[in-house]
Amino acid sequence: MIRFAVAGALAMVAMAQPAEAKGYIALSTRNPGPMVAWYRNAFDLRIVRTVRPEGANLTVTILDGPLATVEIMARPDLIPADGMPERHVGIYKTGFAVDNLSPWLARWQSAGIDVVYGPADDTQPAQRSVILRDPDRNLIHLVQPLG
Repeated sequence: MIRFAVAGALAMVAMAQPAEAKGYIALSTRNPGPMVAWYRNAFDLRIVRTVRPEGANLTVTILDGPLATVEIMARPDLIPADGMPERHVGIYKTGFAVDNLSPWLARWQSAGIDVVYGPADDTQPAQRSVILRDPDRNLIHLVQPLG
């Protein structure tokens, strides 16, 4: 019965995503507080809603802003990764394209958010890259097209 409650809640959340979002990412975590705070701060997102499906050990928080919609699914029984995405099967990193990285870099510097890579310019394709790491050690790659 819990499986159906979770599936129903996820379907309800998925149907109501804001259409104007440029990007979308859904993350699972054991501890939603630091994750919600980090994504709000890093990407200027606001909490749209929080859903706690009846009978499920799950909390879903939807954040939205001009860059992306972020869905944070919290379950205290999740097993944390070892923080080394290169040792896991699945998504290594996710990312977003932006018109200009400069205001984002200024935002992260003033908020004390560490950039783990970059900014670095690539020639093929012509882009400027920055990589961040969230509190659960997920890699977020932002690129700005050059030229």
